[in-house]
Amino acid sequence: MQVRAFPLLGWLLVACAAPADRSPPAPPRSPPPVAAAAPAVEPAQPAVGPSTLGEPTVPEVDGDAAFEQQRRRALVEAADPTVAALELAGWLAAGERHEEALAVVNAAWRRNRAPALMVAAAGLQRDLGRRHEAVATLQAVVTGQTFAGCHPGLLFELADLQWLEGDGPAATATLRAIEATHGRHHWWTERQADVRALHREIARGGAPRAIAVRDVLGNLRGAPAPAERLRSLRELIAIGAGPRAQAVAIGVGDGDELVRAQAVLAAELEVASLLELCRGALGDAAPQVRAAGAARCRDLEPDAALPLLWAALRHEDDPAPLLALHQSLHGLRPDGPTATVAELATAVGRQQLRQAWEARWAR
Repeated sequence: MQVRAFPLLGWLLVACAAPADRSPPAPPRSPPPVAAAAPAVEPAQPAVGPSTLGEPTVPEVDGDAAFEQQRRRALVEAADPTVAALELAGWLAAGERHEEALAVVNAAWRRNRAPALMVAAAGLQRDLGRRHEAVATLQAVVTGQTFAGCHPGLLFELADLQWLEGDGPAATATLRAIEATHGRHHWWTERQADVRALHREIARGGAPRAIAVRDVLGNLRGAPAPAERLRSLRELIAIGAGPRAQAVAIGVGDGDELVRAQAVLAAELEVASLLELCRGALGDAAPQVRAAGAARCRDLEPDAALPLLWAALRHEDDPAPLLALHQSLHGLRPDGPTATVAELATAVGRQQLRQAWEARWAR
């Protein structure tokens, strides 16, 4: 069966962390690292001039659709589409539309070979978990600009990615180039301790001992194996509220039902938002996600949970979600019918349970 995408991804992004205004938010700073034996070095916000996704001032527009339409028109009609592309890409990425954001940047690049667009593409590739592609893109920027012509933050981003991708010698060479060409830059004064910390980590050898939250989020978005995405989701859930909310918003749109189900179970939302999450999960194509939605109904007020559970029960014929629905209903109505796993394994048993609950509901 083809898995249907979770129906509430766009809504959940709003519920978890939507900005109040219509302007594309500034690109997020690299978050703290996942706990590990040694602290990770926070990658700099790179720049050849503009930052990775740009931080332009955006005129007021009437709603998200109008903003997107204006920027997409500028991509085609403006003499230089760079600013519109950076604005639109930043806005799309903030809404977890990274693939679209990368397509926008690439389209603009075909019209204007601005280094800022390459830097933006590298940032989006990294955020999609395509770190090897991000390395190649940043190396192309450096080749076109020379080390001296690149902002040291951009070079540090390249070194960090080279190290994460297992190329210690290349990362070391890039770090040395920062000091050699930017030793008098104010960035060096502020960040030389980070450069030297990364030098020490590389010198210790072995694999990187920590990975930034940004890259775990990238793994969750783009790792080809569902098991890797599920592992990333669990790591992010364990960190805390901010990464947890973003991970859940990504996870409910995943193509794998185990990842979606875990995201539903991990969501921490206000009651009204949780109600919509449960409604969406109960309508998912995958039985495991429907079972997770049924379980989360236990966190709702009875007056909200009972109609959802009853409506789902009447149409559910898969043993796992039916059992979860039954258990949640029983928690709210302890005098309801009983059922065993063995009974729910048969079509007759499932029909009998639905009929028993219908009789209880009618009282």
